[in-house]
Amino acid sequence: MGKFSATVSLNSPIQKVFDFLNDQRNFTDLNPHNFRDYRVVSSQSVGLGARSDFTLKTGVFQEPARLEVITSEAPNLLIHAGYLSDNPYRTTWKLRPVNSLQTELELTTEYEVSGPVVLLRGRIQAAFERIYKRLLTDIVQKLNTIS
Repeated sequence: MGKFSATVSLNSPIQKVFDFLNDQRNFTDLNPHNFRDYRVVSSQSVGLGARSDFTLKTGVFQEPARLEVITSEAPNLLIHAGYLSDNPYRTTWKLRPVNSLQTELELTTEYEVSGPVVLLRGRIQAAFERIYKRLLTDIVQKLNTIS
C-alpha cells in the first residue's frame, strides 16, 4: 500500500473549507493538469454518496478513476473512496480550526498497487505527491478567491 500526506493552512473559516470540499462540483476545475473530464455522476453533488468520474493523467498514462464520498462529518472530516483503474484508493480530508478565520487542512491518500504496475511503485508514489500537491495549491487559490 502507498500513502501520501500533506498539510496546508488556509485563510478561510473551517465551515467554508468543509462546504467547498463536500461539494463534488467544486472539483471540476481543480488540477486540470492531472484531472481530466471530471464530472459528477450521482444525483446529488454534496455529501454522502456523491460520486464523480474523471480521467487521471500522469505523464503518458491516462487511467479512468471514480470516487465517492463515504464519510461526511461537518466540519472536520471527509473521506472519499475510489478506484483508479481497478485499484482502490482512499482520500481523507481532516480539517482543524486554527482560529475563526483560518483552517488547517490535512490530506492523506492511501492506495493499493497490484499487478505489473507494482514494479513502478516509486514512480507511482512520486506521481501521487505531484498530483496532490497541485490539488492542494489549487484549493488554497480557489478558496482565497471565494468571498
